Amino acid sequence: MQKVRKLVTTIMIAALITAMEGTTILPLSHHVKADTNTVLQTSQAENDLTKYKKINGIGDNTVLGADFSHYQLQKNEWKKVWKNYKGIEVSNVFEYVRSQGINTISVKVAVNPTKDKEGNESYLSLENAKKTLKEAKKAGLKTNVTLLYSDDITYAGVQKLPDGWDTDSAEEKALEYTKNVIKELKAADAVPTMITIGNEVNYNFLTLSNWDGYCAMAEISKIVKDAGIKAAFSFAAPGKASDIQYIIEQLGYACEKYEGAGYDYIGVNIYPDTHNENYVKTLKNTVEEKAAGKQ
Repeated sequence: MQKVRKLVTTIMIAALITAMEGTTILPLSHHVKADTNTVLQTSQAENDLTKYKKINGIGDNTVLGADFSHYQLQKNEWKKVWKNYKGIEVSNVFEYVRSQGINTISVKVAVNPTKDKEGNESYLSLENAKKTLKEAKKAGLKTNVTLLYSDDITYAGVQKLPDGWDTDSAEEKALEYTKNVIKELKAADAVPTMITIGNEVNYNFLTLSNWDGYCAMAEISKIVKDAGIKAAFSFAAPGKASDIQYIIEQLGYACEKYEGAGYDYIGVNIYPDTHNENYVKTLKNTVEEKAAGKQ
C-alpha cells in the first residue's frame, strides 16, 4: 500500500458552497454610472475584508475547494452572471476563484441521474461534470470528482443504491462503473486530479456491512490509483470526533490482499451549525495522529 501523501479533514461549509455556486446575481449594464449607494457598499465591502487575516501554513497539498456541481445548470439554463465583492462582473469564474485562493473545483456525479422534463442533463450527470472539469483545468485549477454510487445525492443515513443494483452485486457493479467513468473522462480529456469515493459514507458504503464496505472502497481505490489519479474517501462526521479513529483503523485492515485501503486523502464532512470548534480540533488531531505516515 502506498504511503499516504496527505491527510486532511475537509470542512464542507454550506454557506461557502452557496456563495460560490448558488447565489443569483443579475447582470448590470457597463454604461450605468455608480450611484452613492453603490460606492458606499463597495467601500464597506473593502473595509470588511480588512478584518480577515490570511491563513498561513497552508501547503500545496491542502485542498481548498468549492463545489461546482450546479455550474452547467446555472450557466446554460439559469443564465447566471458572477460578480466579485465590488459588483464587477467576472468574465471567467474559474480564473476568479483561483485568484481568491481556491485551488480545487469539485463536481458530484450520479450513476443514473434523472433528466428534467425538457430532457436536459441533470446537474449530477457525468456529461456536465466533463464540461466543468475541462473549464476548471483550463484555468489552472486542480479538480475532484465525487462518485456517489447512487442515482442521487447521498448522506450519512442515505446511501441508496442505483437503479438495477442490489447489495449482492453492488461491489462488482461499482468496480465496473468506476472503470467506465475513468475511461470516459480520459476520452474527454477531463481526467481529474482526484476522485472521491462515496459521499458522507457512514459505515454503509454500497449498503454493505462495515468490513465489506471498507473492502469495496479499497478495491475501487486501487482502480483509481492505478489510473494515475489520487484517491480520496468521504465520510460523514461520527457522533464523537474521536470515533474517526475506528474508521481509520478499519481502512488499515480492509481487504487483506491490499494490506489495507490505499488513499491519498480522507475527508470528513462537518457543518458549522452542528459541530463546534472543539469537535473540529479533536477530529483534526485524531486524523493526524492515527493516519499520518501509515503504510
